[in-house]
Amino acid sequence: MLKNYRNFRKGYSLRKGILHSRANWILTSDIDLSVNINQYQKWFLNKTSQKNYFIYFASRNHPNSIVEKKFSRYLLGQIFRFLIYFLFKIKFYDTQCGYKLYKNTIAKKIFSKLKDDRFAHDIEIILIASFMKILIKEMPVEWVHKNHSKVNIFKDIFIMFWDLLIIKKRFLNKI
Repeated sequence: MLKNYRNFRKGYSLRKGILHSRANWILTSDIDLSVNINQYQKWFLNKTSQKNYFIYFASRNHPNSIVEKKFSRYLLGQIFRFLIYFLFKIKFYDTQCGYKLYKNTIAKKIFSKLKDDRFAHDIEIILIASFMKILIKEMPVEWVHKNHSKVNIFKDIFIMFWDLLIIKKRFLNKI
């Protein structure tokens, strides 16, 4: 079991866990379990997964997703989606859903290059995978809004924007 002795942020903890993982496939999920931990089984049982993909992102905005969320959260998500398209030309329905599935060898290659320790690491994952010519498949998900999130919309939105600008600067010559 891995343990952080202080809060190093989500991106750091995911990177640490993935780099230590020995499983063939690695599943990440937000701690509130807004997505049932076994959602990936539906992907494979319904044959919505494909052999040439090694990364699967759950997408709350996928046309086949079943989602219960507040309108304010939906609106912020759409603004964020526009922002990442404007900054990076990323055409994903949803980058921030924490439920993701990775082939171990691919995950380790990508996560070893991550720099962001906070919530923008998802954008960095997409950019690194893109440069490595690794496809990411967005998958439908059943997602339920959970109250008591640790994300502070008024404070964290500015931190997230700042982190996006740092990532933009780092990838400026590559985009």
